[in-house]
Amino acid sequence: MELMREIYLKYLKEIGGSIVSSENPCKAIKKARIRANITQEELGRLLGVRRETISRIECGHIFPTFEFVKNFSRILAVIHVLKTISGTVSSNFLSLYFNLPLKDIRLLLDIALRTSDKKEEVRRWK
Repeated sequence: MELMREIYLKYLKEIGGSIVSSENPCKAIKKARIRANITQEELGRLLGVRRETISRIECGHIFPTFEFVKNFSRILAVIHVLKTISGTVSSNFLSLYFNLPLKDIRLLLDIALRTSDKKEEVRRWK
């Protein structure tokens, strides 16, 4: 579990730092979301905001708060961990470990799996 924590903290700092230090944090958020293969609707559900709010942040119509960047980074870091440790721990444990509702863990697992599947597809096409 120490490895899981190290992976989580490293990626959390990496993604949060890249957004905060970016000349355009809104574009950095959009780029990170797309790279993580998360829809605006899924992200909104995970962060407790409407899809329209995500869209307005990404378009630069509203500026993301520190709390938004922190929670966004946390979600992406959890997805990164799930891709790394896939299948080695239970959803219930992950829910407790990351202090997230089980329904959110299940959605994050689906996103992580979907992303992994796309990587495998790309490898097959090469």
